[in-house]
Amino acid sequence: MAVELHFIGKGGGIFKEAESHYEKLIRSFAPITIKPARIGAGQGDPKKERAKYTEAFEPFLAGGAFKIALDANGDRLNSESFAKIIANRAATKFFIGGAFGFESEFLARCDQAISLSPLTFSHEIARVALLEQIYRALSINAAHPYHK
Repeated sequence: MAVELHFIGKGGGIFKEAESHYEKLIRSFAPITIKPARIGAGQGDPKKERAKYTEAFEPFLAGGAFKIALDANGDRLNSESFAKIIANRAATKFFIGGAFGFESEFLARCDQAISLSPLTFSHEIARVALLEQIYRALSINAAHPYHK
């Protein structure tokens, strides 16, 4: 399975070491590409900001990969359920939007929306948490002992 992670923002920062750690672990199971989407400075209008996120991710919606958007109102899953969703997929693309979430039209074009938690996280923490869960899911699917 190939994994792509698309997110709004710069990447790096104080969590770069953790991101690199999980990226390396994921590569032991699957190729992974992490692609930040840079957008202009926010105007504060949620509708305009959500439209920018959709525009930034539009080129990556094409293709046959299973598409998962992180959304506050998405499905709340445990690790085993998440592992089942990505099991036996040729490719999975993950999308982390900006502070205002996604347009409903964008979410409709994804195969599934999930929520990491009812809590709100910074983009950096959300990326690390998602990368860890991707690694955990791949470990579960491969019967690797990491999950326990």
